[in-house]
Amino acid sequence: MEILPTMMIGNDKMIAKPQLTINLAAVRHNYLTLRNIHKFGRAGAVVKANAYGLSVEKIIPILRHEGCRDFFIAQPQEYDAVAPFLKDDMQLYILNGASLLTPEMLQNPHV
Repeated sequence: MEILPTMMIGNDKMIAKPQLTINLAAVRHNYLTLRNIHKFGRAGAVVKANAYGLSVEKIIPILRHEGCRDFFIAQPQEYDAVAPFLKDDMQLYILNGASLLTPEMLQNPHV
């Protein structure tokens, strides 16, 4: 991920507007590196806070394609953003807020 300044002209002044570029190949590579450290263990991914701002819509499919089956979120409120990406062989762990789990969450076999 890199932040590149983009210059824009506004009110006859040059104004820097930051632009964030996410290197999805690096995300994939980093996951595979961690997964391969221990041949008999499993590597999971923390995707709380919208994958730390990188977007669960981009990150979860990449990691799922590479074999990641265990995902972690911090709060039940994050469930709706992640649930559409859960497949039969995946597990979602909610680290906080057990008292806030909804009936839908409790009925989902992947949570």
